[in-house]
Amino acid sequence: MSTSRGCAAHCSFCQSGNYGNRYHSLPRWRHRSAENIVRELVQLNNMGITAVSIVDDDFLGGDGRGVDRARIFIALLRASRLDIRFSIECRVDELDEELLTDLRQVGLRHVLIGVEAANDSDIRLFAKRTTNSQVRHAVALLRELRIDFSVGFIMFHPLSTVSGLEQNLNFLHDLRIGTYSRVTNRLELHPGAPLTNHYRRHGIVFYEENYRFYYQFSDPQVATAYAMFRELLRPFVTAETAGYQARFTAATAFDPADEKMVERQLGRLSERTSTALVEAAIECLQHAVSVGADMASSNLRHQIERTATGLTDSCRQFLPRITKGG
Repeated sequence: MSTSRGCAAHCSFCQSGNYGNRYHSLPRWRHRSAENIVRELVQLNNMGITAVSIVDDDFLGGDGRGVDRARIFIALLRASRLDIRFSIECRVDELDEELLTDLRQVGLRHVLIGVEAANDSDIRLFAKRTTNSQVRHAVALLRELRIDFSVGFIMFHPLSTVSGLEQNLNFLHDLRIGTYSRVTNRLELHPGAPLTNHYRRHGIVFYEENYRFYYQFSDPQVATAYAMFRELLRPFVTAETAGYQARFTAATAFDPADEKMVERQLGRLSERTSTALVEAAIECLQHAVSVGADMASSNLRHQIERTATGLTDSCRQFLPRITKGG
């Protein structure tokens, strides 16, 4: 479901707040009214739909208008008494405890936050205008309110450095938010993103296919690390999938009275998986720098496989306990 267009931010890698806003004189963030949104949700609910993904680039808009709209939206949903669950996307510097608490009470269950980087160089390059302290606060708040969340993160870009990767990984490790997709994600650029001109000035050559730019990394060690991450860390995908399945089963089959206990147990298991994955990524990066991909020890590969298999088994063993009620 789309409730707004555009974005008030100016992230340099993104089209939404840049290219898409060049050809009109309207506000950078344009939105439907809260009344209009709730009318559509009522129609969907009458059709039996109880879960909606709101796909706006920024549901809260980046300025006071978005927050005001959200408060009206909350009041209308409360009055409607709809049986609805929904997800949103927003910036980390927009998250407010009171607003999030109220949104959760009327159905918010998932938030996608754009973090993108943890090292100062990349944060400046991406023009995020956010800080690591704001990210830490946002993650802690979402966990405290028991709102599921995911994180947008750009681990690799054309001018990535080994030092930048190290700082990114350490941050993901500290917050226990590393996943396979986050540690292997490379910047995807499309025509209109301001950052493309910066990269061209620094010697990056792009070729375009299907409205997307492709490129090579400028640092050979970064290129090696990217290849190693994608190949050697892949067993963790199975562990993550098993964890998602256990969480879904718990949400649909477990006695609500025990919901918090199960959430805590599965949360700890998810954090164990995240920690192990990022620690393996750090080891892969060290190998990429010291000996290269061809010389990477088979022991490293086997160690990662054993760790991921153990975590997968732990998640799968949890499923029978859920379906039996504990």
